[in-house]
Amino acid sequence: MAALNGTDLIALVATATELPQDVVNRVLDATSNISGERVRAGDKVTIPHIGSFEYRAPRARRYRSQQTGEMETSITKPGCKFTPKRAWIGG
Repeated sequence: MAALNGTDLIALVATATELPQDVVNRVLDATSNISGERVRAGDKVTIPHIGSFEYRAPRARRYRSQQTGEMETSITKPGCKFTPKRAWIGG
């Protein structure tokens, strides 16, 4: 199955909604920008019929160094967790 790129998604949504592609593009851009700002602020963002996004804060992880055998700590990078709606995963 081929990947669906942004241009193709905009065209499909424009056709399905009978809206111009530039309007669909602006709506998707605004949704992305607002969602990103809210997730970075620590809020959980739910997009109806798609899923939810949550900020993942950096956290410490302990591990044993293979070279020295001593316990060391590394900090994970911040990230974003996406949870799809159950309908997407067959539930």
